[in-house]
Amino acid sequence: MGWLLSFAKEVVQSAAASVVADELVRLLPCLDHDLEVLRTTLLTTRLRVDNAEQWRFKNAHFDQLLMQLKAAYYDAEDLIAEFDYVELQQKIEGQASLLLSSSLDFVKNLISRAPDKVRQYQRRLDDAAAALEKVIVDLNFRDEPKRSDVLRRRQTGSFVTEPEVFGRDEEREKVIALLLRPGDESGRPSNSESVPAKRMKTDNVSVLPIVGIGGMGKTTLAQVVFNDPRVRHYFETRIWICVSEIFDVKRLTKEVISNVDLRHQTDGKNSSLSRTNRKNLTLYQTGGKNFSSLQVVLNEIATSKRFLLVLDDVWNEDKMEWDKFYAPMRSGYRGSMILTTTRSSKVADIMGTMDSIFLEGLPDDSFWEFFKTCAFGYGNEKLNQELESIAKKIATKLKGTPLAAKTVGGLLKEKMDANHWRSIMNSEMWKLRQGENDIFPALQLSYQYLPPHLKRCFSICSIFPKDYEIDEVSLIELWVAQGFVTSEDNMLPKDVATRYLGELTSRSFLRLRNPNKRYYVIHNLMHDLARSVSAHEVLMVQNNKCEQSSPSSVRHLAILGSYLESSMLKEIGRYSRLRSVLSGIFSGHWSPTYLYFNLTPASGSWFTQLRYIRLLDISRCAIKELPESIDNLKLLQYLNISDTAIGRLPNSLCCLYNLRVLNLDGCPLQSIPKGFIKLINLQNLYMGQNLFSQVAEIGKLTSLQNLPRFEVRKENGHRIAELKDLTQLRRTLCIKSLENVESQEDACQAKLCEKKNLDELVLGWYSNRNTNPVFNDFPLHEKVLEGLSPHRNLRKLEIISYYGNKHPSWLQREKLPFLTSVRIQDCPNLKDICYLPRSLELLVLESVGWESLPKLWDEDSPVEGIRSGSMESSSLSYLSINSCSNLTSLYEWLLPLYLPALKSINIVDCTKLTALHIERFKEFLSLERLEIKNCPKLASQEELFLPSSLLSLHINSCGDLDKSFPSCLQNLTSLMDLDLFNCQHIESLPSKFLGNLTSLKLLRIVNCPELRSLGGSGALTSLQELTILECPRLTETEPMMYVNRVWRKDDPVTLVVVIDNTTLLQLPFFRNLLPSTMSLKIQNSLESLIFVEDSNEWLQILASVRYLSFEHCSNLRSLPAWLRSSTSLQLRMTDCPKIDLLPSLPATL
Repeated sequence: MGWLLSFAKEVVQSAAASVVADELVRLLPCLDHDLEVLRTTLLTTRLRVDNAEQWRFKNAHFDQLLMQLKAAYYDAEDLIAEFDYVELQQKIEGQASLLLSSSLDFVKNLISRAPDKVRQYQRRLDDAAAALEKVIVDLNFRDEPKRSDVLRRRQTGSFVTEPEVFGRDEEREKVIALLLRPGDESGRPSNSESVPAKRMKTDNVSVLPIVGIGGMGKTTLAQVVFNDPRVRHYFETRIWICVSEIFDVKRLTKEVISNVDLRHQTDGKNSSLSRTNRKNLTLYQTGGKNFSSLQVVLNEIATSKRFLLVLDDVWNEDKMEWDKFYAPMRSGYRGSMILTTTRSSKVADIMGTMDSIFLEGLPDDSFWEFFKTCAFGYGNEKLNQELESIAKKIATKLKGTPLAAKTVGGLLKEKMDANHWRSIMNSEMWKLRQGENDIFPALQLSYQYLPPHLKRCFSICSIFPKDYEIDEVSLIELWVAQGFVTSEDNMLPKDVATRYLGELTSRSFLRLRNPNKRYYVIHNLMHDLARSVSAHEVLMVQNNKCEQSSPSSVRHLAILGSYLESSMLKEIGRYSRLRSVLSGIFSGHWSPTYLYFNLTPASGSWFTQLRYIRLLDISRCAIKELPESIDNLKLLQYLNISDTAIGRLPNSLCCLYNLRVLNLDGCPLQSIPKGFIKLINLQNLYMGQNLFSQVAEIGKLTSLQNLPRFEVRKENGHRIAELKDLTQLRRTLCIKSLENVESQEDACQAKLCEKKNLDELVLGWYSNRNTNPVFNDFPLHEKVLEGLSPHRNLRKLEIISYYGNKHPSWLQREKLPFLTSVRIQDCPNLKDICYLPRSLELLVLESVGWESLPKLWDEDSPVEGIRSGSMESSSLSYLSINSCSNLTSLYEWLLPLYLPALKSINIVDCTKLTALHIERFKEFLSLERLEIKNCPKLASQEELFLPSSLLSLHINSCGDLDKSFPSCLQNLTSLMDLDLFNCQHIESLPSKFLGNLTSLKLLRIVNCPELRSLGGSGALTSLQELTILECPRLTETEPMMYVNRVWRKDDPVTLVVVIDNTTLLQLPFFRNLLPSTMSLKIQNSLESLIFVEDSNEWLQILASVRYLSFEHCSNLRSLPAWLRSSTSLQLRMTDCPKIDLLPSLPATL
């Protein structure tokens, strides 16, 4: 706080501040000392709170005292944060700025009341800490230092305690199948198992974990499996150990030995133990405690017979301890197994050699049967209808958790009264009376095992509603804004928070519901647990109602619903200690796309009274402007106003120096305030890409982590050198208008090589060429590109409209070893070939001047005769080559030996391409998509062979390539999409080949003039869309016939048929295609009359049509009169100019 004394001197010397100088100078030295004491007290208080958390569930009064200490801590922390803001302001604006009237008033008000307030907070912290410490001493908590003593150690046995087990048949059979592994005596993972590559072992003894939250029935499932007759028969020795919280290797080793029938191991000639180990065993039995000897005995037992060891309720996360216990059994009798139950995926990963089995809630019907027995008892067939109705509603809330069913069912059974049952139904789970063996103590144990930082991160999750899908980014931002995450080991807070998220997920507190979008959910019971530990701090407002809570203790507020009355919005201003307000984040889940409550009437109180707020999300709210008073929110770190009608940002926004995240997406902003670059802590800025180019001197935002687009200009504040100090940039950086970079030296000033966190780099020049020499200075292009050398960590690279002849020296495998994606577009002059890394997974070339492609493998490796695995091949899985007019051959490049991982090949508009090694395509064993389009010079003496892995095949205008049809279609049983366009050589597609395409969903045949016959439609049971256009010889050569209707009553799919000639419907090919419903589109037909023969026959053919469309039928004159007999028909006509009169149409049309 030395800045306070410096500021005092400035005040003394300032004439403008002379009125308050004496008072401030008198207060500042003492205040400086008191603040330092308070800071130290905060550190010790944080430790006290974290330590006291372990006793919060033992005594309700203790929990109240703990809440009082936390409230005092938060208030003192807020005061310190205000002083930190002034110091930050001084750093950004300089000492002189603080002497301006507006800043000086704030500092004066802060400092003049600070001494008393600092001392008041100091006393409050001291008193709260003393009261808590007294209770700890009075209740002898100090004598119970271990967590295992705080919550009584759980004991389980091998016998099933439930009279009947519901809904676990599938899991039981799966576990038993993995344990027994018929036909595999080796104990190694069989092909039928799913085993992570990193855990695949050659040990004789495998480990199978069962994972799930507390109360899910893991122990019960293990007991059922343990006592199954098949398991009893297969394993000669079965041992059950309840591990619980303390993983004592010596104790567990002793317990395993004690549980074996030692008489059979030591008696007589059949003894399986050596003489030496009988001595060790004797030593053990007489009380010897040598651990090494115990390990030897355990090893002898493990190798003598096939055994099953169940380790129930394991919490150990120390891999070294597990390895020490597992070592003597590692080489045990082949086929032996260890079955373990745990709440933590991390524990399972440490122990498991097989994929874990994750237990979810019981199926709804099984859970209801179980819950009925818990609430009504066994044999109670006639249930009270009112109570049954209430019970079903309660059961829905419990999400299939067996222990929750027992807990709540037991409470219901105490009094078979509807009022009593409704009271329980309307109560939060954590508020219900529960015993030591009920669900909530089980969940509290999981909570107690969390380290302090994870407890804080988990408890605030209660701000999200139940069943809400939590976006990963939103959750991490919430944690960081509240100070729950700190940098460590040069890691950014977001990276640390991502690790926290992984830890909470592995411990079953959160579950990843959507891996692609990174959405998480909290189990209902875990949400109740979070509510129980944050009830004083988190408040929800829903339907204009909120729970009663003291305004002084509430720190986080969630607004649910699409409408909130102005009075309620103003009421929120009373909660002046709020640190988080979330509203817009819930739209789409708990409200419409937009929220309709108008914040404008409440904005005055909000932005004046909520001075300690760190996170504010008012996205999608009805608000048109932010008030100038927003600068009162000096501690604000996260502001989301996206998708609002705010069209202008106040200049005072630029005084929010703590701001880290600003989301302006979807706002109709036209400009950015001039002082924007003072937000030096800004890390993430989300707004329209055009707005980024308006921020002059953006390089001063040195903490910025995202810059999706930077447009280079030749004016100050927009030159490429602005990128120099943006070393924290992550994800994607797109640099446009590189023609405005004047030299290689200027390009080097961007210092892209220092941006180690960038994943993707896009480099683009202006694509429209003209007479301006700046745009046509192609040697300058080469120098600029050379100067834009990225960091070696780069994974994706895109170069657009580069007109140089050479590739940059840094585009090679040694300089960019981790590169996985390269896109080169509109680079017609590029001639020389670079060597791309083998790590490349995606290569897209569009309008590139290369005559051959860069190699992705070892240059010296021969093509023929090489043994599999003796060379490092490429990882390329996606290849797209488009409009590369100089490319003539891929014969020696596109080969399975070099590119074994290829999944997609796309070759389009390569008009000079003549050669492909098509007979080797069948060796692309991973190939799923093949598209070859507009390559008219392709000529091949060989026949195309395709792999059975193919899912999509598109052939269009490919020279002689279509001569391989239809024989190349054999064995394509996985093919789902087939396009044959402009194929001049295809004459038939007989059932011998089409009949193999049992997975085909889309079949499009267009402009195949020689096609005479189709067959095999009966096998196309998955077909959803069929298009046949411009195939005139089909109707000339195929015999016409009327089909006998084949109904598919259970077929829910509507088949879409697109044709240009209605007589095609009479072909035999359609016999088995007509489903129960069909959409028929007649497109570009030249017919003048349609369906003109026997109307009854046509009615039979078209009985399934529900949607009939005529599009661009230029000669069509009329529709058939019998359409009036059709029912449930939708009719559409587009561009049929010769129809001037419609017949009478059905009334149901």
